[in-house]
Amino acid sequence: MNKLKHDEINGLHERIGINHHAQILAWQHMPSWRRLEIAFQAYQFTLDMVRFTEQKRHPHMYAWKLQWRIIRRMQGNQQLGKDMTGFQNLSCLNKEQSMTSMHDLSAFFQKVVNTLEALQIPYMISGGFAAVFYGEPRLTIDIDIVVDIHVQHIKPLVASFPLPRYYTSEESMRDSIRRNYPFNIIDTSTGVKADMIPLPKNDIFSRIAFNRRQTEVYNPHGDTADFISMEDIVLAKLYAHQKTGSDKHLRDAKGVLATRWHEIDMDMLRKIAGRTDVMDMFEQIYDMARREIEGE
Repeated sequence: MNKLKHDEINGLHERIGINHHAQILAWQHMPSWRRLEIAFQAYQFTLDMVRFTEQKRHPHMYAWKLQWRIIRRMQGNQQLGKDMTGFQNLSCLNKEQSMTSMHDLSAFFQKVVNTLEALQIPYMISGGFAAVFYGEPRLTIDIDIVVDIHVQHIKPLVASFPLPRYYTSEESMRDSIRRNYPFNIIDTSTGVKADMIPLPKNDIFSRIAFNRRQTEVYNPHGDTADFISMEDIVLAKLYAHQKTGSDKHLRDAKGVLATRWHEIDMDMLRKIAGRTDVMDMFEQIYDMARREIEGE
């Protein structure tokens, strides 16, 4: 390896971190659903801390206002819920709400998956949630789901997530389909959010990845859902880094490579990455993952 390439990899290591060989081995032997549980636990802890601090700061605030402050802080979006009216009467928003259970968070994910399947809406779990499933456990504040949704699905989908427990809207779904832009389904009791992403019409990679999606077990009870493949989540994360410059995408991609080192199709990844301008970055994270696997 030449000095320039070596310095690039060392610089990337400093930015996204180095995992110990023993940690990689632990992730490799961990069921995928267990990594999701860790992500749910991290979200649960963060939500409970945000709720505690907001309750202390605003002890006399109406429960519905306080809950939306918590949701907006968790999601980093101050506009969420601003278009809704009548929240003063929402019985589910209890100011003295007890701490969140990890079961509440996993139950929301299961409800979204079960609803999509019941309505026969083809879908694919993607984004950070899929990266955690295949790779390094970390906090993720939402669930990205690519959906092949059409106008006839809107009314039954809205009806499946009614107020006051859930926040979504028919108008946002129609606009989302028209503009090919994500819409949200939010569990207002926990603040967890599903970003529903209409299957892009002109994005070749997204459509190919959608056709390659795989059914995976996501909890200890044997329930299944359709996930992006491990190879495609690596590629998706490389493309996301190229677009946004955020190193979290590289950490996710490296985590999947290292955790799935003995399963993932490296030849396929190299072939596809070689057709685009993410090949150099793929080689860097590949070498970083290799060094972690070998304990260098």
